[in-house]
Amino acid sequence: MPGSGEDPRATPLVNSDPVITASSLKARLARLDVRQTAALRRRLASSPSDASSRDPALGVIPRAHPVQVTGNPPVATFPASRGQQRLFFLQVLAPESSAYAVPVAFHLRGPLRVEWLQEALQAVVRRHHSLRTTFSMDSSGIVQRVADDFPIRLEHGSLEGFPAATLQEEADRRFQEAVSRPFDLEAGPLIRGVLLRIGPAEHLLLMVLHHIISDGWSRANLLRDLTASYGARAAGRPADLPPLSLQPADVFAWQTALEAAGGRSRQEAYWVAALSGRVTPLDFPAARPRPAMPSFQGDSRRRPLHPGLRTRLEARAGEEGATLFMILLAAFGIQLWRETGRPDLVVGTPIAGRPRVELEPLIGFFVNTLPLPVTIADGVSVRELLRQVRETTLNAHAHPDVPLDRLVERLALPRDPGRHPLVSVVFLIRYPAEAALGLPGIEATEWPVPTRTSKFDLTLAVELSSGAWAAVCEYNTDLFESPRVDRLLASWESLLEAMADNPDQPVANLIATAA
Repeated sequence: MPGSGEDPRATPLVNSDPVITASSLKARLARLDVRQTAALRRRLASSPSDASSRDPALGVIPRAHPVQVTGNPPVATFPASRGQQRLFFLQVLAPESSAYAVPVAFHLRGPLRVEWLQEALQAVVRRHHSLRTTFSMDSSGIVQRVADDFPIRLEHGSLEGFPAATLQEEADRRFQEAVSRPFDLEAGPLIRGVLLRIGPAEHLLLMVLHHIISDGWSRANLLRDLTASYGARAAGRPADLPPLSLQPADVFAWQTALEAAGGRSRQEAYWVAALSGRVTPLDFPAARPRPAMPSFQGDSRRRPLHPGLRTRLEARAGEEGATLFMILLAAFGIQLWRETGRPDLVVGTPIAGRPRVELEPLIGFFVNTLPLPVTIADGVSVRELLRQVRETTLNAHAHPDVPLDRLVERLALPRDPGRHPLVSVVFLIRYPAEAALGLPGIEATEWPVPTRTSKFDLTLAVELSSGAWAAVCEYNTDLFESPRVDRLLASWESLLEAMADNPDQPVANLIATAA
């Protein structure tokens, strides 16, 4: 939803795939307030019935034709997407880095049938081309190679005999080793499964995917398909899943053709106007000098926030027709001004990058980053800044389809291997995941897996749940130390309190009084 700032790891809105239950549409629509419902109705009423015949972005997405097919079993070659090209080069620059490993783990209690789980994993791999894809460079550039067959085997280990006092520490150590082990993008596989046996009816399951073939939304699809396939096997049916009507290579070819035909020229023009002349690297007074090459080493700090503060901030935001995301982003902009002395800055926020229903069941790398410009003018009040951030956020979500790397090209930004030329800090909101692993007869609870990496200088994530909320800051340990990040979070919370108390005060007052 425009302006929500939602983490793209949230459950998809709708699904055209019968295997993936479309349970969230009614719930998501029910959460819309009066203003949002009215806006949705206006948008639907203004959509011409023949739009798909006039707008190439709304037409049918065709199946892509491979550049070549070789080998036996066959391997089909397709061009890589812009995002995949960037991640390929980042992996080449830091081949030992696990910054782009995407893990998810579960504690399984119950009589697990390991052979069914193995069959279910292989069925998911058969269904999703991305899980059978590797990457290389040839004379045409970076290409993705989709194998017709790619056997995947769960890695097995045992924690039997470990005392309860040390079991979690040992499990975390083994999971960290599995996450940190580099992926070979050319040889594959780019998905890794680890099953640790604790006892006859107790296991730990870790799945790790490289970001080049997956994103947060993909995680929900992976879990749903594993659940469906294992459930079919438990019911005495084959573990096979129905084929998908589209695969990532089809979508990337469609997007490339759309860009070449000028289908995104209006969106590109918006971003060039919004960002031109104001994009320079955001430098923090850091504990250490920035290295010439990033290590992507990171850590995170967590700060619980007072439950009543959320209600007060939502009320203040509502006075301006804004969302919680917008007022939190405004406060983050003020904090960054305080940290850097820069009143003109850019904050990235992730967006799912799946504008079509057909893309929702896919496992693949579709997520995009929107670079939100935030300007803190002299004498501006909190309320005025919130109005500006609201307008900026709504405009950004109205122009969501231009890849970040395309903007870097259009803006002719200088490249620096040590940092991203446009986005060095990110802000997002995380909602509780609606998708989980539901294996029949098994109680599955998520097992946290610390990654100890950071893709950006700073990423501030606000985690929301029904009874509590917290701020989590992931930071680059090449630049920052934990006490500095703790102070930043405390100062940001003080800003939120002051903004909730008096939205008409000048922003400069907040800078002077922040902790």
